[in-house]
Amino acid sequence: MSVNLSFGLACYCTPVALTVQSSAMASSSPPAEAPHQVTISSWVINELLMAVERAGVRRDELSRRFAESRPAWSFAEDLRLPRSDAFLLCEAALDVTQDPAFGLHWGEWLNVNSFNLLPSLLGHARSLRQALEALQRFGALATDHLGLELVERDGEAEIRRVDTTAQPVPVRRLCAELTTLGLLRLVREFGGPQARITGVCFQYPAPSYRAEYARVFGGLERFDCAYNGLIFDRALLDATAPRKDEALYEALAALAERRLSRLKSRMAYSDRVRDLLAQQRAPHRVPMRQVAGWLGLSVRSLHRRLREEEQSYADLASDVSARVAKRLLGGELRSIRETAEAMGFHDVGSFHRAFRRWTGTTPGAFRSDH
Repeated sequence: MSVNLSFGLACYCTPVALTVQSSAMASSSPPAEAPHQVTISSWVINELLMAVERAGVRRDELSRRFAESRPAWSFAEDLRLPRSDAFLLCEAALDVTQDPAFGLHWGEWLNVNSFNLLPSLLGHARSLRQALEALQRFGALATDHLGLELVERDGEAEIRRVDTTAQPVPVRRLCAELTTLGLLRLVREFGGPQARITGVCFQYPAPSYRAEYARVFGGLERFDCAYNGLIFDRALLDATAPRKDEALYEALAALAERRLSRLKSRMAYSDRVRDLLAQQRAPHRVPMRQVAGWLGLSVRSLHRRLREEEQSYADLASDVSARVAKRLLGGELRSIRETAEAMGFHDVGSFHRAFRRWTGTTPGAFRSDH
């Protein structure tokens, strides 16, 4: 089974956990506000170097462009690199290949072995929904945070990624092209070539090489949208995969769990708490005992570990809640009422008071400023 996923590099552009929604639910914060450095797996960078070679440029040429400010890379299984380095490498790749559509072409070249374990794991899920849930669970093997949000309403489903990074437009396009092509292939792998996909959305104007989009996406492409992503038949989420292998899926999931445990064992507990809260619909309502349970700790142990890092659970919960609210209000341009409902508030007044407590300003003032 060949699922040519390209989530690994492109999804790090916006650190938002994948959340499943019936209408519109919370996601996480823009990367500019991230309190800790977002990293990606060195395997993702290796894929970039191989794509540059596929484009006819020696990988050492790209390395030379980058080596003046960064040391040489080593592609150990668990090595992590700063996301900022990956952005610089993407910019350098566009420069050395002289291919403005490099993101589309890279996505077409990816194969089942790309990004190590994840493609095989997702490819053997029993349904697209299970594959997306596995991506949420194990996506950190490629990058600390995913930038995807699943929205279900009526007969349609949308997979969205809102890009709030301050990168140059060509880099943002590259990331969006790579991610969206990977999503399209994933949906078609589970739904077949006749899968009803009604739109392939991009958050920027049509580029000069729009003909390449028409070739790759078959006329489904739309520009100047509110997000990058897909719109497709909601029934595809639960369609049975044509070549599922549940035994292999469970074996790969167990392997991914072991690798993820090794990775998380090196994370600060405050970062782990933030990541867990960012995946919740209403982070301000998640009690400390629940997060402690997810981490396999008692409340007392989690409290002690956070205190050693000079953090408190209440401050972390407020910080994540503020970032969720800001993203919904600013990054996705939702109304104050829609944001309040998405975060589980029963009325706008309660949300207004909570937002002011979290941020020191009002939702209306924040929207005006952003």
